[in-house]
Amino acid sequence: MSIYKLFQLIRLPNLLLLGLLQLLLRFALASPVMMLEGRPLLLSTEEFLLLVISCMLIAAGGYIINDIEDESIDRINRPESVVIGKYISSGQAYWLYFAFTLGGILIGFYLSYFARIQYIGTINAVTSGLLYFYATSYKCIPLLGNLIIALLTALAVFIVAFPEPLILNYTDLFSFFTGFAMFAFLYTLIREMIKDLEDHEGDQASGCRTIVGALGEKVVRRIAAMLLTGTIAFLLFIQFATRQWEAPLPFFYLLITVVLPSLYLLFKILKSRTKSHYKVCSMLSKIIMLAGILSILIFYFSIEL
Repeated sequence: MSIYKLFQLIRLPNLLLLGLLQLLLRFALASPVMMLEGRPLLLSTEEFLLLVISCMLIAAGGYIINDIEDESIDRINRPESVVIGKYISSGQAYWLYFAFTLGGILIGFYLSYFARIQYIGTINAVTSGLLYFYATSYKCIPLLGNLIIALLTALAVFIVAFPEPLILNYTDLFSFFTGFAMFAFLYTLIREMIKDLEDHEGDQASGCRTIVGALGEKVVRRIAAMLLTGTIAFLLFIQFATRQWEAPLPFFYLLITVVLPSLYLLFKILKSRTKSHYKVCSMLSKIIMLAGILSILIFYFSIEL
């Protein structure tokens, strides 16, 4: 088994982005703010790193089971990226799925018992179940699969704050977490719709009825554009409601790397008609999400300054 193909199967770049998001939320946002308030966080660094690893393991398991179930669809949509059946057998893939998923769940229950983080084990187990049923059935139920992935992305933000009562009770910090989770939810939902538009040919040939199959390409394109318009308006509202221009660094960073590219993405979505067009939109949405994640560092530097 090739290590490169294993990394491709578990979407290593996506896992690293997930880990980066959670690490930045903890060490570049929550911890500095709480230190300024003279109120340390409860979770030790080691315990938090275990929490991040558990989330990454469960996400990796989700990617594997999704590729197992999507083998025939992927041979139509992206034959050059197929791993299962070409480089890793279905049997090996199932063992990898069980190993990653079980590892994530066990770490969660370890943290629940020894670190006394209530419900983390249960949350990890439920998340694993949702990813399994998403891969096997939910993604072929119009909109339901998209909403599940978007909600789990938002959960990846909140799970950093969940074990820390101080974060939950600190209004300004919790508001930031809530706003960031909403951004993650909306952008993930938009990107999932774009992916459905991109993959419609293979989904239709395999009998998987996504929102595109239910409503049609034109309607889904308009819905994605409306959601993106609402997201841009939400970002601008937050910037002006919080008088963010008083901190020029994060204000102009978000304007240049998130808001303006989002306006360009809106234009591209409305003009897209082919699979290659939607592929560009999907890549652009991922770049904007990365810029959103890195904005936490910009807020950190603005606090330090």
